[in-house]
Amino acid sequence: MRLKENTLYLVADENGQISGGETGLYDRDTRFLSHLEWRIGGQSPTVLSTHAPEPFRFSQHGTEHGLGPTQRLEFRRKGWLSGAVYEETIRIRAFDKLESHAYWGRTLPDISKLELHVQADFSDLFEVRGLPRIAKDVRLTVLETGLLYEYAGRDGVHRSVQIDIVPMGRLEEVELTVDSNYPITFDTESHGDGTADAVVVSNTARALHWDIPATGLDLTVRVTPMQNGQTRIQKSRENLEAEYRTWRQKSTVNLGNPLIQRVFDRSSEDLRALIFDTEQGSLPAAGIPWYVTPFGRDPIIVSLFCMPWYPEIAKGTLQYLAAKQGKVINAKNLEYPGKILHEERNGEAALTGRIPFERYYGTVDATPLWVCLLEDYRTQTNDLETVRLLEPNLLAALTWMQSEDADPDQDGFIEYTPHKGGITNQVWKDSGDSTFDENGMDLLKNVAVIEVQAYAYRAYLSASAIYTALGNSSQAEVYSHKAEVLRTKFDTAFWLPELGTYAHALDEHKRPAKVLVSNPGHALWTGIVPPEKAAAIAKTLFSSALWSGWGIRTLGEAMPRYNPVSYHNGSVWSHDNAIIALGLAKYGYSQEVKKLVTAQLDAAALSGDARLSELFAGFKREETPGLPSSPPVPYPAACHPQAWDAAAPYAFLSAAIECNAVPEAWGSLEVSVLKAGVSTKIR
Repeated sequence: MRLKENTLYLVADENGQISGGETGLYDRDTRFLSHLEWRIGGQSPTVLSTHAPEPFRFSQHGTEHGLGPTQRLEFRRKGWLSGAVYEETIRIRAFDKLESHAYWGRTLPDISKLELHVQADFSDLFEVRGLPRIAKDVRLTVLETGLLYEYAGRDGVHRSVQIDIVPMGRLEEVELTVDSNYPITFDTESHGDGTADAVVVSNTARALHWDIPATGLDLTVRVTPMQNGQTRIQKSRENLEAEYRTWRQKSTVNLGNPLIQRVFDRSSEDLRALIFDTEQGSLPAAGIPWYVTPFGRDPIIVSLFCMPWYPEIAKGTLQYLAAKQGKVINAKNLEYPGKILHEERNGEAALTGRIPFERYYGTVDATPLWVCLLEDYRTQTNDLETVRLLEPNLLAALTWMQSEDADPDQDGFIEYTPHKGGITNQVWKDSGDSTFDENGMDLLKNVAVIEVQAYAYRAYLSASAIYTALGNSSQAEVYSHKAEVLRTKFDTAFWLPELGTYAHALDEHKRPAKVLVSNPGHALWTGIVPPEKAAAIAKTLFSSALWSGWGIRTLGEAMPRYNPVSYHNGSVWSHDNAIIALGLAKYGYSQEVKKLVTAQLDAAALSGDARLSELFAGFKREETPGLPSSPPVPYPAACHPQAWDAAAPYAFLSAAIECNAVPEAWGSLEVSVLKAGVSTKIR
């Protein structure tokens, strides 16, 4: 179970408990609570039902551990996030004697005691993910009505969490079980004089105890994370409920098929849940649990997908990334004037330099995509005032795209070299093993990946259109010409007639990586593909090597490194497929769009939470005639929810509408979208 509001989010286990592992209460890349576990009679309660009507709150019905012919008590939990506080209320009502007693020939255990196990470890998010942990001196103060945990970090930030409990229980220490799936390793910090910090491994939590009277028990637990004594802005539950009602009204997607309608309703709520409130406006986080932080590429793609419904996300994203745009040359974090941010982290590991991501610029696609988004925003909203304000940032981005940082050999292609200590592949397929040639050899220097060049082409055309709108015809002509030059160079350098598609990338010697991948579908979206070659690309994308039945795989079967349960080498990514669908629609391939849109939305409808997963395994779809299809095989470490995939249904819908390919199974359709600043209904 996952809840989020602004920067505060909860990751709980299947029973809604914070029980170690990756579970916790997090804020700004720090886990403030590592345990918040309820027990009745020494055992975890049995959960009968959990309901999360909105992404910031849940309710739960439970009873004592173990199900028999009858239960002796009701364990009712409600929890919610306000943006600054996590609050739970507990209501216990007894239906029978709770002490141990004989019942129909057996002895029932004593369930008259309630316990709450609490621990705050202040782990950095990257430590939870596997970065060796540095020992922390966590201080505990017992308050009259709760507990206060405090940690003075090596980054100069004083982090604390206050847990107010009414009524307060009896307090004692309790040993926790170490989760073998999350082994704990520690770094020691040497002082240069032969001494080092002692590593203290503590699995000790505090347990609070209550006797459950025959009349029942009511409790309130209120958890407040703080940094340097300050909390985030708190919202009332009523205000949050009102915000969600207003947000849902903006979606304006009404379908006859209730299963597909549920997917769009879920997507709308997930988008709202992932939003950060920033000084520049709304900015979506990338995904829970690992990417609840500002990114560059992720919110840009989200904005491009859902612009007709939520243009304020695009405006906030454009303005936030403009404010963080590179200004100096810094080899450590790959900052360069004009370059758009990749990632921004606020935890202790980043702020002390253990990882380079405090403000990190290791991406070569975010900058051209930002330019594309600026033009799409202008076209959809007619907001020329915002575009004028961002014109200096536009010029800086275009200047970076032509600089020696972006194009070291000045051949017209944007390239990157893997960053030691940072991100190896600085594109959307950013895992370390995703970019290689037909012999399975990594590309190691001046790597020119296909979609980045396509994004650059679209960015130059976007710049030309923006400068035309701003009345600067000479600049408009410059970038129109650059786009045409790039289109010719691209087609010559990347086309592989033997594969019927484009190469994944060029190496430092301009040799094409002859590998069958999904990336050429992104080139369709930008319009860089000559019309006479679009048919071959579409055919290749839907070949048995790439088409799984649920979508287009990232890497074709029989290619080196193919693995359907890998991150980028054979899996199916929904945002990848959404961009491909938009590209196919641009070239008029309506049957292919319908096939792709149907498969992806079927996958979402078949999932228990009506979500498209960040990615799923690339195994072939299995169907039995006359029976429902089995769902796609999940990828075990996928984010839920994830921003790209919350926005992807809107991109699929846009693609289907553009080429008249709305699946018949969706039933009736009524959609309101924003076009040139005017709300337009489509039926």
